[in-house]
Amino acid sequence: LFPMSYTLAYDTDSNGIFGNDDLYRNGSDSTASSIDINNLAYGRYRITVGSSAGCNLKTFDFFIFNCYGIALTYKPVQLAYDGAKNNHHSFSYNLGDSRPVTGVQLEAEVGGLYKAIYSVYAPISTAGQLVTVPVHNALQYRMRVVEASGAVSYSAPVLILQQATGIVYPNPADEYVYFQMKDRLPGKISYTLYNQSGIALLQGQQDLAVSQSLQVATKTLSPGLYLIRLTGKAIPAGASFRFKK
Repeated sequence: LFPMSYTLAYDTDSNGIFGNDDLYRNGSDSTASSIDINNLAYGRYRITVGSSAGCNLKTFDFFIFNCYGIALTYKPVQLAYDGAKNNHHSFSYNLGDSRPVTGVQLEAEVGGLYKAIYSVYAPISTAGQLVTVPVHNALQYRMRVVEASGAVSYSAPVLILQQATGIVYPNPADEYVYFQMKDRLPGKISYTLYNQSGIALLQGQQDLAVSQSLQVATKTLSPGLYLIRLTGKAIPAGASFRFKK
């Protein structure tokens, strides 16, 4: 990998954008396993580092503050779920401060990956905004924000809790929990069990008649709140239940 080459950009005018008016410096370093760059002024920097073969490029943003300890005024992206109406989900978001932003995207978690389902591009207000999207089969959503500087940030994931029509028993659960659903067809039902943080803990599938209840073993779960997501041809629209252990 060494010698490593680098391009260091300095945001000379402090506008949060690396453009033609800023200062750029090229260099190389042969001393593994770190690159030392000294005598840098206070301000915002971006460094792009590449291997001796010109590949494995990595880019990092960083700040250098003065000895008086000036702190960043950055505020995180806020995303909230406002409920569903007329077969649409409603979200509200706030970018938190006045940093220049070129685009925001609402992303839905599908198969363990996030995919954009709604996009807005500059000009963008940093004040609270409302986003309405058709009801999606995803369980989690997040907001992706692209700043004018090229930096990308995300909101914390929001877990959508769509409560199904039916009965959960016993609740709190003991060794097993049962779900009796209304308005469903006979057939296979797949389920995924999530904790409060939206992390999938259990998955399974059962073939049920209309009169049967879905049974899930919970004896290995720690005390707390849980969400189970049900899908399959027996529940075309999907369903979710919350319960306590």
